[in-house]
Amino acid sequence: MTSFYTFCGLFIRPIKGGIVLLSITLLSLVSCATTEVNYFPSAQFSPESELDNFVSRWYSGHLRSMNEKPLPQYSESQVVRFTWLANSQTPVTLRLTRSEDGHYEILGKKTDGDGGFEPGKIIDYKSAPVPTEVGDRLLNKFEKECRFWQQPTKKDQMGAGGSQWIFEGKKQARYHVVDLWQPSSGCLRELALDMLKLSELETELT
Repeated sequence: MTSFYTFCGLFIRPIKGGIVLLSITLLSLVSCATTEVNYFPSAQFSPESELDNFVSRWYSGHLRSMNEKPLPQYSESQVVRFTWLANSQTPVTLRLTRSEDGHYEILGKKTDGDGGFEPGKIIDYKSAPVPTEVGDRLLNKFEKECRFWQQPTKKDQMGAGGSQWIFEGKKQARYHVVDLWQPSSGCLRELALDMLKLSELETELT
């Protein structure tokens, strides 16, 4: 049986290799538009505007439910945010910040929502200072080893299930996002696991 679900007025059928948009309820879209904050620049996730808008609203809805802001709005000089959205799993976001004076902080949040569907409410929150040498090591890995700023936003298509690994970076006025589908290895996956361990948030990323 084909399964359908709705998000902000979009009727969606997930398929292997992507998402098919079936129809749009105009009234629902107008209602959503009045409360939405644009967390991502346009045309980041797909050259097709409907798919790009859907993905942006999906991700933004979960970030909004975690009381996160669009990354460029944070005052810290450098910010790295990782968001994990998996079908039938509780959404997670981790944020590493570096202030102008060089102090680091890690924050972790988890909601009771479903990463592949609707957002929820925050059920776990962690915040802690990070030693300078640890923060420097993570940022060095993020920028030099993972080559985050040189990576394309999309490397692959979203599958029918699994998990989205969304990495965002802000450095002064610079912003970039990299969206991976369920990476089994690689530098950014390692970075996410390092951030999770540092945050002490109790969850498992798959």
